[in-house]
Amino acid sequence: MLDEAGFDTLESLTLPYSEFKEEVTGIKAGHARALLVMVAEERERISIPRKLDYVEQGTPPVYESTRDNSIEKRALAGKFPKFPSNEEDDQRKVHAWFVGVAAWSRVWSLDIASMCVYIERNPNKSLAGTGIEIGSDRFKEEDAYWGNCFLVEHQSDSLVMGLLTGAQKDYPKMTEILARMADIFAPKHEDYVTQLRIKLINMTPCTQEHRLQSALIEWEELREELKTRGNEQGSLEVLASLKILLSGLSKVQSLLSNAKMLWGVEKIGLDKLLELAKGCGKDWVRLKPKSNPKPTPKPNPNTNPKHNPTPKPDEPKETHNPTPNPNVLMGSMGSRPLYHCDAWCFKHRNCALKGASEGGVNDGVSQCKFMHDPSMENTDPTHRIAHFNTIPCKFGSAKECPCLKLPQGCHFKHS
Repeated sequence: MLDEAGFDTLESLTLPYSEFKEEVTGIKAGHARALLVMVAEERERISIPRKLDYVEQGTPPVYESTRDNSIEKRALAGKFPKFPSNEEDDQRKVHAWFVGVAAWSRVWSLDIASMCVYIERNPNKSLAGTGIEIGSDRFKEEDAYWGNCFLVEHQSDSLVMGLLTGAQKDYPKMTEILARMADIFAPKHEDYVTQLRIKLINMTPCTQEHRLQSALIEWEELREELKTRGNEQGSLEVLASLKILLSGLSKVQSLLSNAKMLWGVEKIGLDKLLELAKGCGKDWVRLKPKSNPKPTPKPNPNTNPKHNPTPKPDEPKETHNPTPNPNVLMGSMGSRPLYHCDAWCFKHRNCALKGASEGGVNDGVSQCKFMHDPSMENTDPTHRIAHFNTIPCKFGSAKECPCLKLPQGCHFKHS
């Protein structure tokens, strides 16, 4: 019908509905309107220029990953650090717990870790000045996750749970729980700072060259900790502390004693001394520690040596031959001769060799090493049976022992 009217392509269907209805007679009104709408949509789609793919453009595509791996990061962080409640030296362990909690949080969220450090150092300050968007949906979700992990780890610890309010137990959040824990231990804050200051002043001297690098790192962290807590020490105190730390190293002391010749100064300052210490620490960190070999003990001369006289050839040696006891039984190979043979004394057993008392060589191959006393033959001695009953059977239980089915039985102990 359309071909007869001359509308054989999309470009030809450009007439409005009224003129199209007059040209194409016999088409229904609904079909005509639907056809014109489809033609207009198809013409608009064809008019949009096609985008070239990366093969035609000559540039490979850049894939952007939209996958959220926060679940894997949280699993990688592991178990929540447990709070050290009711232990000796609480302040040191509580501070170590705050450091551990920040490290645990840093695995899966840098914002939460930064907030942990800020709250621990400023328990009574507002969180508005941290620069972290605490009102964002992501931070709220991470804040609640931290709080729930804390609650799950300490739900059986009545001492820790007693420090939280009912609202904090029902809706746990890091910003509330950690701030409360830091506020509770705030009274010990001054004592802890005092301990740090005393430790800096009375530094333990480093006596091993390969440990100087680690000792300097600990010294700098101690100094930075005091600075962060608002108790920065003066240059004289810091210089005296560093000198005490280096006082155990003879090489450093020799350099300091020759300061005028090396650097042209009478006394070396803090910056120069710290630079010298860091340089020595980097050079010595791979040195092997000096071994302290144990001194070789000197031989102790024996003032009273035992005299072992050599017998004269004319004097015969005195030999001790024990008198055999006919009532002794010994059935193991390699035992002393003239003991009774177990195979001879027990029933349903047979020793095919000649007895040791019958003359010959008792080598255990051509002749038995033990006695064949006619009075002890097939007597089943009770004290030998009692002895065997103390030895576990190699087959274990009586059900698994095949010797019990034989006429001679099994005299060993069964489980």
